[in-house]
Amino acid sequence: MIGIASGTIRPSSDSSRSRLSNFGLSDLRPPPLHSVSRMTCGVSEVCCTQTIVRVRTGYAAFNDTANRIGKIYNSQHSRLSCILTPCDPLFSPVVRMPYLVVAIMALFGLGFVGVLFVMARRGRPYQHDATTGTTTLRHGVLLRAFAVFAFFGAELVLCVWLLVNPPPTARLAALPLLGGVVLGLVGVLLILEAYRFAVAVSPTGVDCRSPWKSRRVVPWGDVASVEFSRANLWFLLKFSSGGSFRVSALVPGVGHFLQGCETHLPPEKMRAAKPGYAWVGRKWPFRSGD
Repeated sequence: MIGIASGTIRPSSDSSRSRLSNFGLSDLRPPPLHSVSRMTCGVSEVCCTQTIVRVRTGYAAFNDTANRIGKIYNSQHSRLSCILTPCDPLFSPVVRMPYLVVAIMALFGLGFVGVLFVMARRGRPYQHDATTGTTTLRHGVLLRAFAVFAFFGAELVLCVWLLVNPPPTARLAALPLLGGVVLGLVGVLLILEAYRFAVAVSPTGVDCRSPWKSRRVVPWGDVASVEFSRANLWFLLKFSSGGSFRVSALVPGVGHFLQGCETHLPPEKMRAAKPGYAWVGRKWPFRSGD
């Protein structure tokens, strides 16, 4: 057996000493404690250094991945921003009106059309001559007032907007000026339609007056058919001699116009106008087979 005492390895018996002496290990001493500590610290430092290198490598890889994800996100976000809010300076807030104002104008437009439909259903004709049996239809006061506002009021609102938010460059000022020209043209067209349109239904025929055509008086025998356009919301009179004339479903008292057509035209000439009866709130007067 071998005994350890005072830092020296000593054999516990003579036989053990003789066997160790044969190998030259009789006076084998362990290394000093401070040497063991240095060796241990060296191994620890190597392990710590390798661990730090691995951590730094992993962090660098993670940081690189995060940067790539950030670039992809920024790229997609910029594309989405350009889609939702146009990046061109022409569409900057200085030029375009707030979305709330546009939404209010859209709701106002839809409500205005609804009011016109109600007036067309319940409104009275512009004039009715009981002696001759002639009924004259024209656009109502509401549409006339709206036409005047579209011509003058729209340009006024646009001018106020430009005064409050003046465009910084001449290029940005071109778009509002173009919009003002378009609104002016639309206003002129509405004024002509609202003030110069008229249709008179009499026992002898139809007196058609339009701002886009010359005045024409057509007897009932020359009326080929009456049709209705869902896309344009108007009734269309087609004549055998050529030509046509439209009567909007928004004209107040349009039911009196249909009543005159029902009285003087056979059902086969009115069949194409049947879908328009639901729009003006009038019941189809003929039998289901007609």
